[in-house]
Amino acid sequence: MSKTSKAERDALDAISEASTAVKRAEKEAARAELESSAADEALAAELTAKSAEEHDAEDAAGDELSASTVAQLRARAKAEGHSGYSRLTKAQLIDLLS
Repeated sequence: MSKTSKAERDALDAISEASTAVKRAEKEAARAELESSAADEALAAELTAKSAEEHDAEDAAGDELSASTVAQLRARAKAEGHSGYSRLTKAQLIDLLS
């Protein structure tokens, strides 16, 4: 049986502790990476949902304008303070008011 000096034992203990610390740090880094990915996915889903909601709102407003008559669209353009609306077509009025 070989004898090891106190310095050797201390060095082996330090190596063991360092190895444990490295493993712990690697686990924490992996966990942080997963949390970051999950946060990125959640943000992307939120932005996509907002974009879809905004698109639906724009479609609803466009449908409302499409259902209006040219006279109603001109009255709305006047009420909103637009100028030059009297010579616009229905499609142009809808674009102006959208």
